[in-house]
Amino acid sequence: QLLGFKKFIPPYANLNGANILKGVNYASGGAGIRDDTSKTTMALHDIGARKYVLVGLGDLGCTPNAIITHRKTDGTCVVEQNAAAAIFDTKLKSLVDNLNNKFSADSTFIISNSSPASANKNSNGFLVINAPCCPSYDIGGLCIPDEKPCSNRNEYVFWDQFHTTEAWNQVIATRSYNSFKHLVEQETKMELEPINEITSQLSASS
Repeated sequence: QLLGFKKFIPPYANLNGANILKGVNYASGGAGIRDDTSKTTMALHDIGARKYVLVGLGDLGCTPNAIITHRKTDGTCVVEQNAAAAIFDTKLKSLVDNLNNKFSADSTFIISNSSPASANKNSNGFLVINAPCCPSYDIGGLCIPDEKPCSNRNEYVFWDQFHTTEAWNQVIATRSYNSFKHLVEQETKMELEPINEITSQLSASS
């Protein structure tokens, strides 16, 4: 919505053939084009992509499923899972730094942290950060059909035991968009400065 799309990008499971070329949400359903993030990024660069946002795993141990599965009765995060996710995020940051150095002339890479652990209870109105809004299955963690979800869903970070609510997604989307927008504005300004200088010189000479 912030980018001006009239329709949401459809999930990969609903498309096939040439329709995939119009844009696909591979994140829906936890799917990806390739397992190797670096190779995928290079492939996108080869076909013209120049501005990238790579999203880290965040604190997976803070999802309701992790907390419930590991019987954390006090609602605290699972340290072991967060540590494992941190290994990936550290390598992803290193990859982003390397890509920015390698393609500094024509490309921009940024990393976004969507971790619910970065949400304070009093930040942006979120009061519940470690429990799902909807009644969910013990195994699988998804919402139980026909069960009534919480009435104050804007105060919850998680919809079910894995997926975040629209309210939290909007916070992350706005944060990522504003960060990316700032970089784009900087690049546009740098690109326009030589043009403006030439224009000024031409005006002065005439």
